[in-house]
Amino acid sequence: MRPSSFSSRTPHIHSKSDSSPKLARPQALAWCPWNSSLLASGGGSSDRTIHFWNTTQGARLNSLVTTSQVTSLAWNPHAKELLSTHGVPDHHLALWSYPSLTKVADIPHAHRTRILHSCTSPDGTTVATASSDEDLKFWKIFDMPKSALKGGAGAGSGRMLSGKDVDENDGIGRKSKTGISVR
Repeated sequence: MRPSSFSSRTPHIHSKSDSSPKLARPQALAWCPWNSSLLASGGGSSDRTIHFWNTTQGARLNSLVTTSQVTSLAWNPHAKELLSTHGVPDHHLALWSYPSLTKVADIPHAHRTRILHSCTSPDGTTVATASSDEDLKFWKIFDMPKSALKGGAGAGSGRMLSGKDVDENDGIGRKSKTGISVR
């Protein structure tokens, strides 16, 4: 059965039977919110690379080699940045500027074990990550655009890479210096 979302005009990008250069099995995928033909994919522990694809032309635009397994990807809806989460061996989060692919921020050892998944909040400012040790953490990663701030409040504040301040009695189990954990 052929998926209804694909047509015969959809360019082929990558498959196991390809004669193109060997790529590891993709672990993570993320569509770019401001360019509908830009897709980022991340490879597993043998690849450790983020690839950027033009899905209209079926071409790889660029690749970024990282230090560990890429487990999830999330585009910043407010700026040209991509967040990558990682597993073995570093368990970290990295924020990359696009298209320069320079590292903007890094949160080393964000979890004690491999990060399995991430998702972005509806307002696009917070990312939740889940790891194999059953931790769920919230990260204030992406800035809101200044135009979205009401009355200029917080307009002078810089990028936040720490979890929001939380009262100890709010049901959230543990607060680390870079995020909030829920168990």
